Amino acid sequence: TQAGYRTISIPDKCLEVLKKYKKQSGYITELKSDNISRKFERILKKSNIPHFRWHDLRHYTASVMLALNVPTKYAQEIMGHETDNMLKNVYQHTMSEEMKKISEKINAFFGEN
Repeated sequence: TQAGYRTISIPDKCLEVLKKYKKQSGYITELKSDNISRKFERILKKSNIPHFRWHDLRHYTASVMLALNVPTKYAQEIMGHETDNMLKNVYQHTMSEEMKKISEKINAFFGEN
């Protein structure tokens, strides 16, 4: 979709690492998505990291933005969604550590009032 073509910023730390791999073509890699997924799988195994899909990083990014209180409209644009429906109903998930903080806030509120 048109929303899929966008410019996004990436964390400085990630940019440092990625710049080491940038090819003369301007792309970081010439690999197709299937090849990236297979390489990602091998890296996880070699690093003893539990299995998850390359695509799960999109879910994680959306969830981090939710935890950081990034306004929906900005998160939607970063993710490349035309509406917030996909972002809210598919990609954003709660994080247990954030849920603990929220529960403590609620508990503190009712403890004080």
